[in-house]
Amino acid sequence: MKFTSAVNPQTHPVMGDNVSSLEIVSEDGAYYLFRISAKGRLLGDTWHQSIEEAMRQATNEFSVNPGDWMQVDD
Repeated sequence: MKFTSAVNPQTHPVMGDNVSSLEIVSEDGAYYLFRISAKGRLLGDTWHQSIEEAMRQATNEFSVNPGDWMQVDD
């Protein structure tokens, strides 16, 4: 399972680059929240026990609401 959401890149610099999108990927019963630049560069990730926890992290860090996510094919 994979979810993606856009982020306002002007307000979220990470590692000298701007986060432009987020992805939540399910793997081995856990969920990873990936921060991605406009050029597709991985800027960081966090591990979460549930998809709700990963979405909460995205809300807290990037103001992305649960309804902003779109499920995509792997």
